[in-house]
Amino acid sequence: MTDRAQDERITFKVWNPVVFQDGSATWCEMDVTSIGDCLLNEGDELLAKNFVAEIVAPNPTVIAWHIDRFRSPYYSDYPQHNDWRGRLALTWRVRIDFSGTAPTLGHIGSGPFGATAWDPTFDADTLLVDRTIERCIILCQISGIDDVVLLENCIQAPRAIEYPAHAGVPARINLGEVDLPADVERVDRVISACQAQGLRTNWASY
Repeated sequence: MTDRAQDERITFKVWNPVVFQDGSATWCEMDVTSIGDCLLNEGDELLAKNFVAEIVAPNPTVIAWHIDRFRSPYYSDYPQHNDWRGRLALTWRVRIDFSGTAPTLGHIGSGPFGATAWDPTFDADTLLVDRTIERCIILCQISGIDDVVLLENCIQAPRAIEYPAHAGVPARINLGEVDLPADVERVDRVISACQAQGLRTNWASY
């Protein structure tokens, strides 16, 4: 892969970063989408440090990181696109454990926040391919117990719902691994059910 370390353009959007602290342990969790041809794989220490330094805390010492890939309509810029790849944005869930001073704990903001980083473990020749099997997560903005009831009406398996620890962070319906495009209608049905209940399934829809 070409060395782009000197390129200072923004390469990723960071959404809903949350900082947690439990005793001496500090970590952050965030959703990340790409700008252009910048994608994530396993990541490395420098990539993790750049995310933390730009969004969460200056001069962090990265202890560990983990990246999970999924697709979601919430971060799509084209939620009505005819192609499922446009409607279901490629997204990564990133957790980074670090030490250092975090000015803010909890939900930092909805975003998107721009970040400049490169993943040297991403190989476009082998990884820039549509996957048949993808994890799919439907995010919904909820604001109280009434919305929780509405959300649980949208899916037959309420245990698949992950509720946010902080106000302003979307709830997550984890549909698990789905076969795309064969199962895209199943995904669309859940999205439509949420929208029919008045729940927001896309960041730009108010």
